[in-house]
Amino acid sequence: MRFRYCLFTYIAFTMMSVTAQQSLSQLSNFGEAIAIVGARIEIGNGKVIEKGTVVLRDGLIESVGVNIPVGKDIEVIKGDGLTIYPGFIDSGLQKGYKIPEALPNQDDARPTLIDPPTEMREANRKGIRPELRFSTLLDLSESTLEPIRKAGFTTALIIPNVGLIGGQSCLVNLSGRARRMAIVKSDIAMYMAFQNPGNGASFPGTLFGYFSLLRQTLLDAHRMSFTESNFRLNGGNRPVSDDSLAALTNVLSKKQLVIAEADSPARIERLGELVNEFGLRSAIYGGLESWRTVSTISKSGQPVIVGLNWGEEAKTTDEMKPTDKKLDGPKKADVKKEDPKKPDDKKEEPAKPSEDEKYLGTAVKQERRRIWEEKVANASVLAKSGVKIAFTSRGLKSHDEFWTNLRSAIKFGLARDSALAGLTIMPAQILGLEKQLGTIEPGKIANLTIMDGDFVESKTKVRYVIIDGIKFDPEAPKENSSPVTPPTLTEGRGGSR
Repeated sequence: MRFRYCLFTYIAFTMMSVTAQQSLSQLSNFGEAIAIVGARIEIGNGKVIEKGTVVLRDGLIESVGVNIPVGKDIEVIKGDGLTIYPGFIDSGLQKGYKIPEALPNQDDARPTLIDPPTEMREANRKGIRPELRFSTLLDLSESTLEPIRKAGFTTALIIPNVGLIGGQSCLVNLSGRARRMAIVKSDIAMYMAFQNPGNGASFPGTLFGYFSLLRQTLLDAHRMSFTESNFRLNGGNRPVSDDSLAALTNVLSKKQLVIAEADSPARIERLGELVNEFGLRSAIYGGLESWRTVSTISKSGQPVIVGLNWGEEAKTTDEMKPTDKKLDGPKKADVKKEDPKKPDDKKEEPAKPSEDEKYLGTAVKQERRRIWEEKVANASVLAKSGVKIAFTSRGLKSHDEFWTNLRSAIKFGLARDSALAGLTIMPAQILGLEKQLGTIEPGKIANLTIMDGDFVESKTKVRYVIIDGIKFDPEAPKENSSPVTPPTLTEGRGGSR
């Protein structure tokens, strides 16, 4: 009887445990089980499965391969004619947040003749706001997210677009879910730029001024860190409480990546000087003319998040279009008023451009074309030199323009594999998340971009986007395109992020 009682208790406990696990899986924070069967799979590491299956469960990639069995409790997507890519990453999305107004300066001016300052006044730190955490400032509305997903992007690095030190970026999955569910990693990088600090500030107004202000801020942060460490160990003078300088501690210790906006060779060289002096871990952001200093960049090991905002294609013609008026025509005051009743029998023909004007117009257009081609070929030059590259939508009107310009870069020499890597594995490596994102492998976050052909072709369309295991269909009616957020019991996914 005791044996039967124990056996019955064991069976009952086992059934209760299974039921509890099933209930918890139904209340998962992430997507339901999905299998894409019979699709072409680009793993993202150079390997391709021509006809395979990807199984997703609980927001993770469960299995990838050929002839994988699919259970009955799973949604099946027929992959005939479809190509699966790792979820595309926008490595510099400059939207989706609200920046608070800067607080009034709270420091006291000191008499410089009696007490010479060893650091810059807080009031003089224009555009220096490293304490801003964009993971707390997100404002990603569905109207913002929908066109980005429709273009095939699953993830974005949110980047400030103001100030010399604009704050700490975060990496976000574009699912439209609550902030705590959407953020992949907060405070992942610090944004810096050589630009006007904004808010009507006139200083600093030159590249030398930007560089000096950034350098002085980093020196002050280093000094405050040293003073604080000495105060904890030995007592003495305590450091001032300065959130801005304290936020730069991880930058100085190389724990936090610096993403520095620099397009011209002069700015890229100044960035290199800062990196070398303070031992920073950095990436160039934008880099429209980085091909000019490609050897220096390659030696430094800095990756480049390449901008594609080079404008419309510059075209050349053999001659200028005829002007509508004579260049040396009569002055307005000399023109006689004609009788409106008399018919205008004689109409002046538009003046034809002179040979000098034709030559000048052609030369200008040829120069514009040359500059445009250099910017388009920039990514190709960097990739061929071994520089890690990713891509940003910075300065573009839409992500449709992003695809147009990226395909132009491919036509001008950028290898297809380099372009795919710049959308997937390279940004994951630059941000230190290659174990979570960038390829289609078991255990990684279930972010997939599914298209009806090769992404390099302009006719190719996005068929599905899967983010955290949640399926989005760009062609579905809007009321059905948003994910249904399942009820939750837990805060996250057991530290998988």
